[in-house]
Amino acid sequence: MKYLIKKILQGFVFGLYNSFVTFIPVFLIRHAYLTTILRIKIGKKSSIGIGCFITGNKITIGNNSVINRYCVLDGRGGGEIGNNVSISPNVSILSLTHDKDDPEFCAVPKPVIVNDYVWVGYQALILPGI
Repeated sequence: MKYLIKKILQGFVFGLYNSFVTFIPVFLIRHAYLTTILRIKIGKKSSIGIGCFITGNKITIGNNSVINRYCVLDGRGGGEIGNNVSISPNVSILSLTHDKDDPEFCAVPKPVIVNDYVWVGYQALILPGI
């Protein structure tokens, strides 16, 4: 029962962020919600732009990195964004896939690592395990 309540609350806080908080035009409010309530680790002088959609909190962002507006960050399978990284608008980083050989098509988490000093171009799609 505790697990179910935890999952419902987790869904609520992520839903609140993705539906409302992400569109607040004040960076400090979005940043505070991400670090204190969603517990996403964000390094010094790093930012996540307005309108970003985030699932899962197994995300670590290094120092001096910028994630521009309207990106999708899937942290359910884990993800690490290094230092001095620039992610352009509308980029999707996915960390969960499915086992195509499984009859039940079960979800398979595969972390995504974006190394230091990387630039990810507009509307790029980074798939699980990269």
